[in-house]
Amino acid sequence: MTSDGSGNITGSGKQTVGGQVSDAQFTGTYQINADCTGTTHLQFTGGVQSDLFFVLVQDGQEAMMLYEGPGVLESGNAKRVHTKP
Repeated sequence: MTSDGSGNITGSGKQTVGGQVSDAQFTGTYQINADCTGTTHLQFTGGVQSDLFFVLVQDGQEAMMLYEGPGVLESGNAKRVHTKP
């Protein structure tokens, strides 16, 4: 995924709809609070939407993420691998 520093995000990933796993592109928005916590809203191709909570750690080099939905709790992380000048 790529964030633009202005609250917009794009990327690709996996999605599960009705038990079927597929590749998907996504776009979305994010907000980071002064305490390094934040939220993001993602819109995947095919219409699936997801709201995630996250916290930035390691001086913003990593994000620990949490998704909570009906009967579902998922966690993950993302690490910075490239910084544009």
